[in-house]
Amino acid sequence: MSIYSSLEKFLPKKYTKSVEQNLRYAGLELDAREFSGFTFFFSLNIALLVFFILEILGSETLLLSLVGALLSFFLSMAVFNLLLIYVADKRASFCERVLPDVLLLTASNIRAGMPPDEAFLSSAREEFGPFSQEIIKAGKKIMSGHSFESAFGSISENIKSKKVESSIMLILDGIRSGGEIAKLLEETANDLRSMESLQKIVSSNVRAYILFIFFAAGFGAPLLYGMSTFLIETMVKLGKTVELPEVTVPGAPSFLTSIRFSSINVDPEFFVHFALGAMTISSFFGGIAMGLIEKGSQKAGVRYIPTLLLLNFLIFFLVRKVVSSLLSGMAI
Repeated sequence: MSIYSSLEKFLPKKYTKSVEQNLRYAGLELDAREFSGFTFFFSLNIALLVFFILEILGSETLLLSLVGALLSFFLSMAVFNLLLIYVADKRASFCERVLPDVLLLTASNIRAGMPPDEAFLSSAREEFGPFSQEIIKAGKKIMSGHSFESAFGSISENIKSKKVESSIMLILDGIRSGGEIAKLLEETANDLRSMESLQKIVSSNVRAYILFIFFAAGFGAPLLYGMSTFLIETMVKLGKTVELPEVTVPGAPSFLTSIRFSSINVDPEFFVHFALGAMTISSFFGGIAMGLIEKGSQKAGVRYIPTLLLLNFLIFFLVRKVVSSLLSGMAI
């Protein structure tokens, strides 16, 4: 037993099962226990590295270093799982695109006189990529004694796609009911292509909403936060340099006869940290919303989050730098 398999024991069983499922969907023939143990080991080292870096840089408290290490540990674990989900979704999208071609090729083979199992196996072309791999796996099951229905149905177990699963179930139901397989495959392929065309039309119609969210979360938010935080810093600096006199109010009650204004006592760094945290949250939920609108899935929006985060931080610090340079030039 390797060290990674030993470390997997410290992780919940549900986590390992989830990793095993995602590995299968991603088409990666890796041991789930080994992979889970590796992610745990790697994330633990990242957490220790972050802890020592914070301590070397002079963290204010030990608790802050521990919180930073803990956050980096969970973030590293999440990144590994998100990468698996991303690969699985890309693989499923490719299989959905080539599924109509596979069905039409299988139907033409059946019309040419091949039995269904041979017609299906003959449709495993190199250009069909991961779908061909699943067809070959199904063919091996047929050769080892499994029925065509069980082998054909096992394809949906390794592809994370509701469209593939529903299409296979529809075909299997048609075979059980004694329908004409070739005609059924052709009709299913045509329906899938019609659905794909309709989905493209819907995507083009909602693209305006995606662009609005992208510009609001990627450009508008950092622009406003950058200007507002710089304005707060300027007001705090001016408040510390200006001495405000005592104001006397004649005819007012005794407790209001004299009013003394105090200088602004606010830490500008708090607002900078608040802005960075708010931009991180808005980038996360903005990316999720974009994926939900575009693909109908929150996971599809994960790919937008790094871009939004990068834009937010770049524009935020760039705006602060530009505004500072402009105002300093005017002061000169």
